[in-house]
Amino acid sequence: MAGASVLTQLLVRATRDLRYEPAFFRALLNATVYAHVPLGDPISRRLRFIQFHHPETGQLLLPFFTDKRKARAATGSDARVVTLRGRVFLEATRGATLMLNPNDERGTLYPEEIDVLLRTGYMARFESTKVQLGEEPLVGPTGFTPAWLLDLLTVSLAALSYVKVGYLASLHAVPGAGAPSLLLALGVDAGRGDRAVHAVITALQPACRQHQFALDIIHFIEPVERPAWVEAFGLRPVYEKSWGERLISNGQPISIRKS
Repeated sequence: MAGASVLTQLLVRATRDLRYEPAFFRALLNATVYAHVPLGDPISRRLRFIQFHHPETGQLLLPFFTDKRKARAATGSDARVVTLRGRVFLEATRGATLMLNPNDERGTLYPEEIDVLLRTGYMARFESTKVQLGEEPLVGPTGFTPAWLLDLLTVSLAALSYVKVGYLASLHAVPGAGAPSLLLALGVDAGRGDRAVHAVITALQPACRQHQFALDIIHFIEPVERPAWVEAFGLRPVYEKSWGERLISNGQPISIRKS
């Protein structure tokens, strides 16, 4: 990493060990970042950042970089590289889905995460687990579900128009394991699952840590990929899009209240 920027070094460290992620995101707000704007645009206070559609998902993404050399290598002579303070860049691109260093580390930041990062300096941590065929966890009906969790789910999901339904189930890692955690299954529009998971974890993780509560999340395209165990156990939704639409139309504040 000789010659790499401090931010790039922090990113590499965070990629190898999730414990370093908070330090990276705190540094990102005050560090220098780089982005692309069209060559013909005049130099002014109003910038038009270049975006691209992901070749596989079609998702519209706005790239930015921790290192000027990376930014130049990614565009060549097709665009101009602009330099901004991290917080200024994030404020200027609110509402966009950002991709950090798209040619190497490739980290996606969704609007809900960016809003929380700008307001609080906090970025939720995510850990993914790949489940091998034949080693799926045991799922069953839930017992007691805390009221604070249901409240947070309702207000956070109501703000996500692409989430159609949510189910809660108990989750056992292996037969004979201890007390189960909960599994939240989100039925979403095609191509929106990853964003939904990030948005919900961003909203719920602080409260889950406060209550020492374990919650795993999966997503599926509703209704074509609905898990078979939903029907097998006769589970009723803990959230439906129609509920969220009524919550919004009735003028209720869509915010995460403190527990």
